[in-house]
Amino acid sequence: MFSLHNFEAILLLSLAVFVLTSSINSQLISPVTWNCSISNNVTGDAVYKSNLTDLLDSLFSKALQNNSFYNGNSAKNGSYGLFLCRGDVSNSACQTCVSLARDYITSYCPTGTSAIVLWYDQCKLRYSNINFFGVAQTGPAMFRWSIRNITSPEETDFGVLALMNDLVDETLGTNKLYRGGNRTKINGNGIMRYGLEQSTKDLNHTECNNCLKILVNNVSDCCQSSSGFHMFNPSCDLRYEIYSFFEPALPPPMPPPSSQPMPPLQQTKEYVTVSIFLQWNF
Repeated sequence: MFSLHNFEAILLLSLAVFVLTSSINSQLISPVTWNCSISNNVTGDAVYKSNLTDLLDSLFSKALQNNSFYNGNSAKNGSYGLFLCRGDVSNSACQTCVSLARDYITSYCPTGTSAIVLWYDQCKLRYSNINFFGVAQTGPAMFRWSIRNITSPEETDFGVLALMNDLVDETLGTNKLYRGGNRTKINGNGIMRYGLEQSTKDLNHTECNNCLKILVNNVSDCCQSSSGFHMFNPSCDLRYEIYSFFEPALPPPMPPPSSQPMPPLQQTKEYVTVSIFLQWNF
């Protein structure tokens, strides 16, 4: 379990912090993050590499059958793998994403015994030589948030935590373990808020709940006043923005009669990313 309650101290422990200036869209040519087990590489093992390729190809073949999630294993080398596409993306976007993730992980981790790659936030692909199915893994993790704040430090009602906590409960009520939603903050600046949460579907509700709650609990430490953030680990994800990033876009909820329409806010392009690769627990 990872916590950000001592966030400033963690930054002093040489965690990677950098500013991304790339546009926030689904056309990124490189993944948001990837992690490969290098301590247990089986360098030179052509059989292992071949069997791993077969496993990754089988995952992609399941994506071509319009699955948004699949987990399976290779009996030949005892490898376990899964892919998960974001609950709102199309079948074609899912297939393209899984294909890109497979090719990336094959190129950059050809003989590692465990790896994960998140291609932007449209999909994740993961494998290990240890059976990880059904167990929420909350590290390694990565947190990204916009450096643009939409609230002042003294403002107590951010409205973000309420949305993200509501989405945990709503996610657990779906078969896909995915939920996207939006809210309007009506007692302040009137900004529309959009969020999504998702767990891999091999988890039961208890494991999914625990995984998402760990991420939500870190929001107040880093970024609840931010205009956007994205948190993810091997087993679950959450994202928040002040613009609609869903595919297709969610219609806004009906405003109350007393509210005044707000001009649309421009999407910010500057994000801070903190990579928390403290331990790769396979």
